[in-house]
Amino acid sequence: ESSSSATTSSNGNLRPKKAVVELPVRVDFVGGWSDTPPWSLERPGCVLNMAISLEGRLPVGATTEATEDHHGVLIEDDADRKVYIDDLSSISCPFKEDDPFRLVKSALIVTGILGHEMLSTSGLKIRTWANVPRGSGLGTSSILAAAVVKCLFQLMEDDGGDDNVARAVLVVEQIMGTGGGWQDQIGGLYPGIKCTQSFPGQPLRLQVVPLLASPQLIQELEQRLLVVFTGQVSLHPLFLHGQSMFSFHRYKGQYVTYNISR
Repeated sequence: ESSSSATTSSNGNLRPKKAVVELPVRVDFVGGWSDTPPWSLERPGCVLNMAISLEGRLPVGATTEATEDHHGVLIEDDADRKVYIDDLSSISCPFKEDDPFRLVKSALIVTGILGHEMLSTSGLKIRTWANVPRGSGLGTSSILAAAVVKCLFQLMEDDGGDDNVARAVLVVEQIMGTGGGWQDQIGGLYPGIKCTQSFPGQPLRLQVVPLLASPQLIQELEQRLLVVFTGQVSLHPLFLHGQSMFSFHRYKGQYVTYNISR
């Protein structure tokens, strides 16, 4: 889900002042690894996955807001960490692995907003959150990047379509050095169950085919599938992409209820 509010610019046109994007996480049935470079850059890939909410909420999101009280970039996250960057030219890769804001900084580079005219007259405030255990294998990092990228595109009135956002996130992850593919952001950006194919090229071509699930199938999944996390964190990006949807994720011994995001 996304929304934006608008303000009148100096030339009388409406420009979005604030954008909010909230997204589900994803579970995958089959096809992980085929979405990751170098495979996806050389051969076709295919992944079947599903978007889900957790505890009745969309757990991942971002807000971006053009501000008049400062002319730099202020980044905040849900761990109460923040950084203010007044010199935009200092936002450049490579980033340190322990930089907690490298995802947002990478998104700023990929979307091109650092060179946008709006930042010559206003500042930018970005806030992110992810109500998901880190390393849970639900695609959180890529989906958070998708939320940030989509927000920034909306603020610039650029192409914020899911297809364009998904490809941009693929570049974000290469800049970050995590080497991710496209299936996580596709899983969060597109609702329900879908089968997605990728075809090598520049840019990478994605074909998302929604699967029409019967009410009976949805009921069976919601009654039988448990999303649980034990606290065992998997951080290696290749391992994350290789996980099966049927590996149960545990959250400190507590079951987490979910619904298919449609």
